Parts: sequence; C-alpha cells; structure tokens
Amino acid sequence: MLELYQPPRPKAWGILPNMSPFCVKLETYLRMAKIPHEVKSGNPRKAPKGKIPYIIDDGKMTGDAGLIIDSLKTKYGDPLDQNLSAKERAILLATRRMMEEHTYFAVLYLRWSTPNSFEYVKNFFMPFLPPIIGGPIMGKIRSSLLASTRAQGMGRHTREEIIGLAKADIDAYSALLGDNLFFLGDSPTSLDATMFGFLINAMWVPWDCELKSYALGKQNLVDYVERMKTTYWKDL
Repeated sequence: MLELYQPPRPKAWGILPNMSPFCVKLETYLRMAKIPHEVKSGNPRKAPKGKIPYIIDDGKMTGDAGLIIDSLKTKYGDPLDQNLSAKERAILLATRRMMEEHTYFAVLYLRWSTPNSFEYVKNFFMPFLPPIIGGPIMGKIRSSLLASTRAQGMGRHTREEIIGLAKADIDAYSALLGDNLFFLGDSPTSLDATMFGFLINAMWVPWDCELKSYALGKQNLVDYVERMKTTYWKDL
C-alpha cells in the first residue's frame, strides 16, 4: 500500500487535518482519487527533497506534493481532471500557482511572525522536539521559514501590505468559486485538493487574524470548506 509521510498524525490544534497545507492537499487528493494509502510520520531529513510530504509507493520514494500528484495520475489514472478542457486546465494551473506561490507565503509569514499565532505553533511543535534543545531548534525553524518568505519576496513587505495582497487573493478565489460547488464547476478536480488544503489552513486556525476574519466573511468560501470537509474528511 502507498505510504504517505507527513508531520505527526494528531490533528493540529484539534481542528486541522494537518498544519501543512501541502500535506492536507496531498492527503485530500488521495481521498478524492480513492487511492488506498497509509499515513505515517515523516522525517524531512529522509525526504527526497528535504521536506514533507513525501510518499513511498512500490518501493519508490517521491517528494513534492505537486510532483507526487502528477506521478499518481500516471500510475493510477486521472479520475478528477481527465475531462477538463485546455482552458480549464489553464485556470487550474494558474489558480494553483497563485495559491501556492503567493497566498501561501502571506499565510506563512503571518503565522510565524505574529506573537499570538506563533505561540500556538510553538505549543504544537514542542512536544515533538527534544527536551532542553527544543527551544533553540524551534527558533531556527522560525528563522528559516521567515527567511524563506523574504527570499520569495512576500516577507519584504509591511504587515499591512501583506494582508492587503492576501485579501486581494481571497477576493479572486471567492469570485472564481462563485455559486459553484467546486472551483471549476459542479464536479471536483485536483484543484479542490489544493484549495481546501490552503483555505482551511487560513480560515480554521484557532487564533484571531485579519486575514482569517476577511476570508470568513466570504460565505461561499466558508460553505466550500465545509462542503469539502463533509465530503472527504468525515473523520475530521
């Protein structure tokens, strides 16, 4: 059976399937595509690209959620996207890129830079870190992630600018979804695995945040996340 490696299984803060939107994306895709799998705790140091999630399938290890999904489509078929038009595939790719390469870094920055939210993150991680040196390790993780947002560009903006950029993205996602059940119509596609994984990590966190409040003000996005949860995460 395919093995999915990601952070420790307990739900993040008792709410989220996983605090990594990429992990939620991949596991949601596996559920949507009905690919049998077993979830195991992963170690980034053992991962092919030095990060999680990753999988082992028939002895082959593959990293990066997007590349993993591409490989799964090749091996197991493409039940979600096989009937999409060229235009729909272009919309799927552009929307996924915007979420993963833009909105994600805004959410990442706000989560790790803000004292209130970081306290939740630290309290979740610390039980899994070694005693005594866990604090310094946590500090290095925080510094590394915030440095990645600066290298990408998002972390170079002011907090207010970052929130403004992310709100514009939320407006676009809400407009794209409209009255549809899913992002490309009334049938689910692989895009929905991405959107659910990232939206739930922005909207269902336990701390107060301007971006969270703004997204919760978009009723179609609220309904969408709940619909995806009810359909694919009944165990959540």
